[in-house]
Amino acid sequence: MESGLFFKIRAVTLVLITFLLLAFILSEKEKLREVEQLCNKGMACLANNQPRQAVAYFKKALEINADYYDACCNLGLAYEALGENKEAMAYFRKTLKMTADKGGTSKKVKKFALRFLDFVSGPFKNK
Repeated sequence: MESGLFFKIRAVTLVLITFLLLAFILSEKEKLREVEQLCNKGMACLANNQPRQAVAYFKKALEINADYYDACCNLGLAYEALGENKEAMAYFRKTLKMTADKGGTSKKVKKFALRFLDFVSGPFKNK
């Protein structure tokens, strides 16, 4: 009798654990989808010369996922478009650190790393 009860409890526990893992995975996918949507809205704002609104979208994306380096990099672009060069440099630098920590760098990040270097050595240096 006790062994039958044990197997029932074990089966129910496995089902519950599976359900919780599935719920967690779906939640994370939903968060990623929301972050991507916010970044897309931010990029649309940049394309329409609305960098202040873009900043709000990228910041919201980073509130949801602080490790989403595209949002961080794009936030640097938005601040650059606003002429807030120190903020732009800070977010480009943060993006480089984030991608270095992950051991990989996308083409987009390399492009903006070069922009960051232009900031450091170019006309924005003293601003």
